Amino acid sequence: MFSLIFWTILVCILLPISAWVLAWSARAAGSSRGTLRNGLLTTLAMVGLNVFLLVVVKSIGSQQPPTRQMSPYQVEQLMQRQAQRQQQVLLFSGVLTIVQLIAIYFMLKAVFALPSGRAFVPFGVNLGMGLLSSALIFGVVRPFISESFVMPTLSMSPTLEPGDGVMANKLRRHPKRFDLVVYRNHDREEHRDDLFVKRLVALPGERLRFENGSLYINDQLLPVPHVLTGKCHAFIGNHRGAALYDEKQTITLAPNEYFFLGDDIEISGDSRYYGPTAQSDLVGVVDLIYWPPRKIRIIP
Repeated sequence: MFSLIFWTILVCILLPISAWVLAWSARAAGSSRGTLRNGLLTTLAMVGLNVFLLVVVKSIGSQQPPTRQMSPYQVEQLMQRQAQRQQQVLLFSGVLTIVQLIAIYFMLKAVFALPSGRAFVPFGVNLGMGLLSSALIFGVVRPFISESFVMPTLSMSPTLEPGDGVMANKLRRHPKRFDLVVYRNHDREEHRDDLFVKRLVALPGERLRFENGSLYINDQLLPVPHVLTGKCHAFIGNHRGAALYDEKQTITLAPNEYFFLGDDIEISGDSRYYGPTAQSDLVGVVDLIYWPPRKIRIIP
């Protein structure tokens, strides 16, 4: 809910400011139509154009996700095709950006009835406002407040499928049990850090164990979400050797550690394989699914 409210408020603040600046720049360029009303209508039209083009690019970039029935070779081939497709989408995005800029220039020229040369004044101001907005979003909002992420794997299926877009609240530093959390995972074997989205099942200082498909917290049976019911094992699928823990083994978390599971628990590489996650590696709590449109919903 926070991400939806925050981004709505941010847009409602930036839109009138951009409209006023745009109208002022049109008057400075000699336009008699440099009114706040025209500035607001033009700003809304540009936002609508931008959203439309983003949806087009997102739709074209949508790709077939890997399935559990695929062999490793088929998954590798699919990933290669997807990498090639991403390069094509990137090139297409660049062309669309140029088309968008040309369309905005002629829109400003027509709305404010400016000669070709003078139309570059509001056009340049609009570009400047766009750069300032981007600096605010990428320099402040995304690092510290709210950020979007795309689910890359099947590990959270069916809750999240590959390609699903989510928003994470970065101000929440103490998630609650069963929250979907974005966190940094340290792969010691490949010496790299990845961003994971998993479900939080155990909190700092708790003791947990896997027994007969169930999860116990502090020796008490924990009622888990339906997707995990009867499937909670210490090993991943049939790869018992890949897990750090054994069935019925008690796992004690440190005062700053969290334990995560993927909803597709039979294939998910999570805390059973990599170990608990420190609080300092938490990135944010997922509170909104925004893509695809049919799956848009608030995560309580």
